[in-house]
Amino acid sequence: MNEGLISKRYAKALLDFASTLGEEEVLYRRMDALLQNTIAEPHLQNTLQSPMVASGDKYLLLCTAMGGGALENSVKKFADLLLQNQRENLAQKVAVCYSDLYQQKHHISKVALTSAEPLSATVLERVRADIEKRTRGTVELSTHTDPNLGGGILLQIGDLRLDATVAGQLKRVKKEMAK
Repeated sequence: MNEGLISKRYAKALLDFASTLGEEEVLYRRMDALLQNTIAEPHLQNTLQSPMVASGDKYLLLCTAMGGGALENSVKKFADLLLQNQRENLAQKVAVCYSDLYQQKHHISKVALTSAEPLSATVLERVRADIEKRTRGTVELSTHTDPNLGGGILLQIGDLRLDATVAGQLKRVKKEMAK
């Protein structure tokens, strides 16, 4: 069966279960921690998939990757279910699907803003407010700096990419002149 379809089914069931427990948002944060940890430590996914690692150790590893500490029922059940069904290899994919479903349900847009220099808190708040007004939802804004942009901003909202940078403008001019 298709891993993407399985991951979506697990994520949907998990969202429904977390909703009945009132733990949707907490689980969203836990899934984000799992994603960040699997990205930061690529060997984590391999360890979870390894038949040489005991199930109990995988459980602890999975729970730790989701932020550890006092775990909510939905987190414990999620880890148990994956291990019981030998689907621990899908942990990262389920986390991505859960995050997507949660964001859709709660009208959350993930926005990445890249600028040549750090922007002030006032400017960032204006950008956030403008995007929230246009999307009629909540914005999770992450900021990055890249001096190679030369100035301006690069805004990524889901699949939409708005390039208002000096480097982007120069690239477009160069392309036009080549024609």
